[in-house]
Amino acid sequence: MSTQREKFIHELLKTAIEEGNLAEVEIRLNQKADVNMILWSQESLLMRALRLKNEDIALRLMDAGANLLYEDGKANALTYANFYGQQRVRAAILERLTKEQVEQLQRGD
Repeated sequence: MSTQREKFIHELLKTAIEEGNLAEVEIRLNQKADVNMILWSQESLLMRALRLKNEDIALRLMDAGANLLYEDGKANALTYANFYGQQRVRAAILERLTKEQVEQLQRGD
């Protein structure tokens, strides 16, 4: 179970992502904020960064271990990167996943 402090750090990470504040994202990641937190909208933090078109933050979340295979029922990080024109992130996702994982994401399995 998460403590109040952990929940607060996770919320601060979400806020930093929404504000496009890479320095604050870095601080929260160093405090062990959950990079794979799922928001009430069912988006992952990585998906939120991509929707807000913040490639640097998205790449940092990936470096911190963001789940590239998470799907919200409609989309995944690769879908978001394609839709929102985040080419550096798209390339980084494709680099990190196996061919089978990429095919799985593209099929929506």
